[in-house]
Amino acid sequence: MQSSEVLSTQLVALECEKAELVQMLSKESREQVLESQLVAARWSSLQGAVEEAEKIIQESLAQIDDPAHISCTSSAGQYNAKLSI
Repeated sequence: MQSSEVLSTQLVALECEKAELVQMLSKESREQVLESQLVAARWSSLQGAVEEAEKIIQESLAQIDDPAHISCTSSAGQYNAKLSI
């Protein structure tokens, strides 16, 4: 009978160890899922920032060619002369 009690005790200990291992694997799996979601969110955010920067650059380049945004070539003295006339 003692051997059956020893085996029963060992079986209970192994079942407890198995439950702990399953719980650890489940936790690691959840952590991996969360990590991959975080990486995906960071990548998406970076892509959005790059797209926004490209838009800003394209708009700036378009304004360079737009005559309405080209700086004046007249000097302050020429403006004063026109105003005093």
